[in-house]
Amino acid sequence: MRRSLLLGVVTALAVLAAPLLTAPADAAPTLPSAQSALTAAPATAASAPAMVTAADPWVVGTFEPMYRPDRLFDSRWASFGRPLRAGETVNVKVAGRGEVPARGLGAAVLNLTVTQPSRSGNIAAVARGRSASGTSSLNFVAGDTRANLVTVPLDSEGWVSVRNNGTGTVHVIVDVQGYYYDGSGTVSGYDFFPLGSQRVLDTRGSAPVSPEATKTVPVRLSNLSLSNSTAALAVTVTVVSPSSSGYLSVWDGINYPKTSYLNYRKGQTTTNAGVVPVFTPVDDLYTRYIDISVFGAAAVDVIVDVNGAYSAAEPGGLIYRPASSPQRIVDTRIGRGTTTLGTADTNWVQAPSTAAPAGTRAVVANVAAVAPTASTFLSLWSYGAGRPKGSNLNPAAGQTVAGFAVMPVSQGRFNIYNHAGRTDVVVDAVGRFEPHPAR
Repeated sequence: MRRSLLLGVVTALAVLAAPLLTAPADAAPTLPSAQSALTAAPATAASAPAMVTAADPWVVGTFEPMYRPDRLFDSRWASFGRPLRAGETVNVKVAGRGEVPARGLGAAVLNLTVTQPSRSGNIAAVARGRSASGTSSLNFVAGDTRANLVTVPLDSEGWVSVRNNGTGTVHVIVDVQGYYYDGSGTVSGYDFFPLGSQRVLDTRGSAPVSPEATKTVPVRLSNLSLSNSTAALAVTVTVVSPSSSGYLSVWDGINYPKTSYLNYRKGQTTTNAGVVPVFTPVDDLYTRYIDISVFGAAAVDVIVDVNGAYSAAEPGGLIYRPASSPQRIVDTRIGRGTTTLGTADTNWVQAPSTAAPAGTRAVVANVAAVAPTASTFLSLWSYGAGRPKGSNLNPAAGQTVAGFAVMPVSQGRFNIYNHAGRTDVVVDAVGRFEPHPAR
């Protein structure tokens, strides 16, 4: 259900004390306790998934943000009461939970968090009944607490499955940030407008955000070519080299969330993506605000990049088409898509037509940097365009780190940039954005 908004944007990031994670230049999810360095799912051949279709072409693929993200599953709850075992799958109901509609949904935007893993490993989220083999959604090391945004198709009854692909045990938390309609109903949501990556905050050039304090960041809509009907922003948040552990919650400044957005650990730069609903102040219709509240033991530097916006339908708006299952389109360990990246390398990738058919404007994917030889950052963007300031991943040397990316493409092609050292890269496509069909 679309809510009527005045016109604007206020988002907030709350940082709470607890052991968490880090990496240089972006951010997102919830919880305490961590360390970083992770493991990608093994290189295996991936069959091309079919794209999910829907009834009403002007409803399918439109988005509704959650104004207060809901926690759907936490293995620490008494009702479950234990970590997931090696190879175990848990099914999570999305449709009909909290403010999520009971029907008419094609995919959900989820924030996954792992905590207290006994060994390094990864988890994968898919529609219930689909295979999770050969792909990963979130990578972790023993003792880690880490979050990652994912977009997951739902089965016909509104369920997803989360599988522990590791060899140890791990606690898993699932929070919902929004959902895409499947076209079977009459309610329409918002279109997506990609921006590349636009930096709206970098405290490294000024003062870090103090603990127990809130920083308000102005976002000028005209500077980002955004419409006054903007209802939510797609953002990447990074906590840079924090001196203590903690976590962030990102919100609209009105509806304080019960969930966290990003977990970070002392000394580690950590990045996560998210979708943040917006609020418009009545006294300034052309400026929106992001509130960053820090509840940690020390001040932290924060970077915020805006990657896109969800606004009312208008020219240029895109709709989301989920893949029925993730498709591995890049795995440099076996030469799929491109080769291992060295220092300051930019490699371009031609996405297969199964992931980016004609008309695709952006590919939605889970991206992993695998065991880089130096601390680095990775950026992904459209082929033929200039490299943006923002980053998608910020792994430390030896880490395997996964992150969410919306990659604008030109005829199915996109670039991958690696800043330092050598690293392998894995990209699992989970869907695409394309224009509305002609009426």
